[in-house]
Amino acid sequence: AGHNTVTVNGQDQMLKGGRFIWFYWVKMATATLTKKTNFEFAGSIDAYRQLGTINHTRKVSKEPETFNWEVIDTVCTKSQVMTQHWHINPAMFEKITFVAVDAAGNELKPVIEEKWMSSYYGVKEPSIALKFETGSTTITTQITINP
Repeated sequence: AGHNTVTVNGQDQMLKGGRFIWFYWVKMATATLTKKTNFEFAGSIDAYRQLGTINHTRKVSKEPETFNWEVIDTVCTKSQVMTQHWHINPAMFEKITFVAVDAAGNELKPVIEEKWMSSYYGVKEPSIALKFETGSTTITTQITINP
């Protein structure tokens, strides 16, 4: 939940242990980056082993010379709550637009919270966190930065 990624049933991809310890490190991951008419990233991990292994794929598409991204997150599991997390610098919050829909095309309303971020070790700065939740297996998010 502390990264721009997805949690499943409130669980991170790895299981948090004691101080600075994480269990169930991701061992199966793939990624590709291509440039056609736009830039396309596709990544896949087998993770969330504390819930049974769940596959998470993320596809990102960006048109060159624009400030528009499409992000598609999919988890291969049933009976779950998938949450997509985004962390935003407060100075940029008013300039960024997020529109998210679930697998059925239903628009998801963001939950907006004040959180903390650390750009450097030992430095704690205010941040804004958005999260979108669904019981479906996919969240598609359009992100636009308005200069």
